[in-house]
Formats: sequence, C-alpha cells, structure tokens
Amino acid sequence: MRFLAINPTDATVKPIYATDIFAAAAHVGLHRDRLDNGLICRGLAIWVYEFALYMRQQRYFSIGQQLFGGMAVLEQVDSAGETVDVDEPPAVLFFRDNAEVEHAIKYGDVRRPEFRINDKLLWQWPEPTPPFEMIVEKMREHGTL
Repeated sequence: MRFLAINPTDATVKPIYATDIFAAAAHVGLHRDRLDNGLICRGLAIWVYEFALYMRQQRYFSIGQQLFGGMAVLEQVDSAGETVDVDEPPAVLFFRDNAEVEHAIKYGDVRRPEFRINDKLLWQWPEPTPPFEMIVEKMREHGTL
C-alpha cells in the first residue's frame, strides 16, 4: 500500500510503501503502541506519536488549522473503511520553530492545541506537559473515564 510520510524536520511529504499502517508507522520511527490517529478529511487519516505536542523540542507542521508535531503517516481509506493507496497529499505547512507557530496562531492560520474536560481548560500548547494524574482524576470526577 502507498502511504505518505510527513517529515517536519526535512519539510517533506514522501510516499512510503508498506503492508499496513503499523508497518508504515514503524518505517518512520513511530511505535504502534504509542500512536494516535484522526481524520484530516473524509477518507484521509493521520497517524502521529500520541504525545508529540507535549514535547518541548519538536518540529511542527499543520494541515488546515490543525497543528501536529513530529513524524506522521497519512492513510487513505475507501467508503468501506478499507485502506487504499493515498492519492494526493493535502496542503502541509511546515514551521521552522515555535515562533513561526505562534505567528500562525496569532493570525488565525492555526488553532492553538488545547486539552479540555467539560469546557475547563487544563492544558494548551506550548505549556509544559500537563500533570496527567490530575487529568485522570478530573475525568473520573466528571464520569468521562
């Protein structure tokens, strides 16, 4: 299958060929037990390191208004949810440093990443890693865990 690897350090989007998404992720150094994924748009998913945005030393990129950190793999799925070859990459904007990200946020090009529970802000980029014990406790209090 044809996947796309996004490398923010080199500011590249390149095709990679692998048997499945986990092999594609491993190809770019992502461990299958530490992945997070989401949809970029209908039929196009992104796979990233689950805590990339919490890392202090990181290279970033955005797709639309969504900020991502570190290496990523794009996977395309058909209407039945089956993986198919990725056709075309979405527009990817690469950032050299945190100052460029802040500039993009200031001008509305990128949304500031944040973590909320019941609309209470617990963390926002680029603050240090949130105290996860507190977050788990809050989730239990609100019945979301």
